[in-house]
Amino acid sequence: MSVFSSEHEMQEWLENKFTTIYGLSELIANIESIELYVPKNSSEEKIKQTFLYCIESLNMNELLTKNENISLEKGDSLNPDIFAFSPETESIVIIELKNQKGATREAGTELSAYAGEIKSALSYLSDGEIINVIISPVWPTLLKHHLYNNIFWQGKKTICLEPCITDGEIKLKIIDIPVLVQADIPSKVSEEHLGGYPGRDREHFVKN
Repeated sequence: MSVFSSEHEMQEWLENKFTTIYGLSELIANIESIELYVPKNSSEEKIKQTFLYCIESLNMNELLTKNENISLEKGDSLNPDIFAFSPETESIVIIELKNQKGATREAGTELSAYAGEIKSALSYLSDGEIINVIISPVWPTLLKHHLYNNIFWQGKKTICLEPCITDGEIKLKIIDIPVLVQADIPSKVSEEHLGGYPGRDREHFVKN
């Protein structure tokens, strides 16, 4: 059963919480368990380090906008649920809320659009200075695939949280790392997979 009946209810809860907390990390109940988690493969290691990187920008947050249009183009609409700043790491934090069982890659693609708009306005920002936060009670397959590729292959700084009840209070928890892992990626691939590449290029990839 979902903690919230709608995204609007989740949005109101989070906005109210930001009036009494310094940063989003105060709401995350299982940071220590992620720090202690022992990855089983390279995929899990990458996701763990990305989550820990994101947490550094969630200790102190200043809200900039709440469900407001940040588009630079007249007539376009780009409305991140929460748009915040981390003065400690000088990073932009974009929070996207989802409370729909049918959500697929929508949350991930929306975050990409918001990040692109922000980088257009602030060209000096690097990808490492944009922290993406998705809060959702469900993680359907398409969304998991999108987020895995976003983190593992593209190196985007993204953390995935879900609402939970802890000691009678609504909190957030970082999702279990294996949830996002579709399969471990080998550091080398076999030669038959690269038959179309010139010999000198294959040397960088082929197993010894």
